[in-house]
Amino acid sequence: METEYVHSPDLRVRRLRAGNAPLVWTGSGHDRYGVEVDAPSPAELITWLLKASRPATESGLLASLRADLGIETDAAKQVLKELIEAGALIEKDSSDLARVRAERWQEFGWFDPAAFHSATFGQRFDPDTLDGMDYPTYYRQLLENSQDVGEQPPAVKPVDLYGEPVEVEPTDRVPVAAETVLNGLMPINHFERSMLDAADVVGLLGDAAGAQRTVGGTLGEHLIKAHPSGGARHPLECYVVAKHLNGMPGGVYHFQPTDHRLRPVPGAGAPEEIDTICFGKGGIATAAAVVVVTCRWLRHSWKYRYPRSYRMIMLELGHLVQTFNLTAAARGLGAYHCPSVDDAAMLEFLGLDDDGIEGPLYAIGIGAEGIR
Repeated sequence: METEYVHSPDLRVRRLRAGNAPLVWTGSGHDRYGVEVDAPSPAELITWLLKASRPATESGLLASLRADLGIETDAAKQVLKELIEAGALIEKDSSDLARVRAERWQEFGWFDPAAFHSATFGQRFDPDTLDGMDYPTYYRQLLENSQDVGEQPPAVKPVDLYGEPVEVEPTDRVPVAAETVLNGLMPINHFERSMLDAADVVGLLGDAAGAQRTVGGTLGEHLIKAHPSGGARHPLECYVVAKHLNGMPGGVYHFQPTDHRLRPVPGAGAPEEIDTICFGKGGIATAAAVVVVTCRWLRHSWKYRYPRSYRMIMLELGHLVQTFNLTAAARGLGAYHCPSVDDAAMLEFLGLDDDGIEGPLYAIGIGAEGIR
């Protein structure tokens, strides 16, 4: 029996590149391939490929290319060969297996996570792809070819557009045993005490997200903080929504990690709006302040140029959130963890206009006397 083919469930079409030729991506992980569609009518060929969802034999596909797209026999054979070799067209049985795996997650409403998992599963890291080239040489080449790869984003977000920093002297950190901190941690639903001193919150930010020092390297200066970050890129930014803080006007502030100071964000929303943006969660509504974590994507991806690096950012977010959890407890404060964020509303609230440059990820309510 002649083998039957369908298009790959991992099929993706990238934007037009130089020369006006689209690029079709297929496969997953280190088995990902790209096929440049260099044809008189690339849109028609891509449409034909996307319609190949029903099993068809190789001879049937050849007949379809000739009849539907007017491609001559020899050219049609070459097109079909390239699509099969690249995995854009795959055997029906392997397609069934991929769909079964995805459907297991989709039964629970996980259609998008299934696609994300498939797109990043098996992706190799730089150590697997340098082909004997040492890191300094590889990164020097990136710096020397900025016209092709783009300028390296700065290690610290520019704050020229923000207001003058609020003068708040942070409270000193009091030594406390790790056992005391760990035994005092517990999940909470809301805070009994929603008024705090601004000095305590500024001190907490310095501990959890502030730069301890800078280090040099092939790619220039990098920040060292209390939580780990891939390549010390630290793409995460922190904003403080001051709701009930003694010694600081209510408002939205950007935290600058190098000087541990808060600068007002022009055009930001009113502090009380954060409650609605976080869907009325108790630990946000009763918090004295809310720390909003965003990511400046290109600071990370400029160096790590593969899909799996998106996972690294999510892991780093977890590192930062747990650091807030521990340092808040060490200062006698509480941290409420809130992934429930209205992304679009938060973007506008923070005065940001392009989620592809910097986008919101998480919110942490800061208060005291938290209860379950």
